[in-house]
Amino acid sequence: MGGGLGPILGLSHPSPIRWTALYQWCEAHNLHGAERDFVMHCVQAMDNHWRALKAEQNKQTQTRIFRK
Repeated sequence: MGGGLGPILGLSHPSPIRWTALYQWCEAHNLHGAERDFVMHCVQAMDNHWRALKAEQNKQTQTRIFRK
């Protein structure tokens, strides 16, 4: 992200963990049915929370770097 002739800042914007990747991980670890559903729910909830924290961190960084 650039600010005219000012500072340039590259920020990461992580994507959610793909449900297919979670499903494959569960299959590889012999988790099926309710166990698989529980693991997928927990990981997706933690991933959503982490991405929200990262978005807030990015917002604070942008405010600090580009404040006038």
